Amino acid sequence: SISSPYTLHPTVFAVEDGYQIIFTTEGTGMAWVEVGGIKYKDITTGNMNWASKYHKVTVPRIALDTARSYKLCFQSMSTRAAYYPEHGSTVSRTYPFTPIGDKTSPVLLCLSDFRGLTAEAQAVSQTKSFDLLFIGGDYAYHGNTEANIRTLLSTCSTITSGTKPVIYSRGNREVRGNYAYLLDQAAPTSAEGKSYYTFEQNNLFGIVLDTGEDKADSNSAYGGTIAYENFRKEQTQWLKEVVAAGKWKDYPTRIAFA
Repeated sequence: SISSPYTLHPTVFAVEDGYQIIFTTEGTGMAWVEVGGIKYKDITTGNMNWASKYHKVTVPRIALDTARSYKLCFQSMSTRAAYYPEHGSTVSRTYPFTPIGDKTSPVLLCLSDFRGLTAEAQAVSQTKSFDLLFIGGDYAYHGNTEANIRTLLSTCSTITSGTKPVIYSRGNREVRGNYAYLLDQAAPTSAEGKSYYTFEQNNLFGIVLDTGEDKADSNSAYGGTIAYENFRKEQTQWLKEVVAAGKWKDYPTRIAFA
């Protein structure tokens, strides 16, 4: 069950050679995750993030795979004064975690384009055991409400309960609307803040791409709000560099999502 101040089970996203653990709380405050006795903080350029209900903490893959559990920690803050800020109590919760381990043929559960049909997506997840969950975008019709954006996290919360790794590839529908900006907080990103990245899972090497919208930037429906053509060119150059680097050759299983 989920208890205050947490509103969902966390989601453990596989990103590069680590995990980004994303979770939400009822109020704003500071958050961190403890793995193997080491504290990993929700920070930006050296400052603890305290003004959001969305929390994103990066932990090393090897650390979490070895520990096989992690502790969520949240501390409310009543006043963020320049000196001697006032803190509330710290509430923590520990979750078990099951990495895919040394499997050369892990079972991936792939859910894509369910567009708000969360009950149906959850029903599919119960048909077979899996090692890794993939959410392929278009999980909502649009990003006009915060609830729609949060569907990514709520779906993963219900299906994995924070105990299995998740991969997410951004769709074009959730980047449309007033709350699309929240994806930067609710979805995983690379160390450089990009929505495209590689990920490593023992014997598995993967690439996640973000192809943007399905029509030209100039389409009148977007009202000049997008610039995906250059974004795709940027990714093309990045992808060439990833392939040339050859790290993927060290992994028996390789996969790409877009």
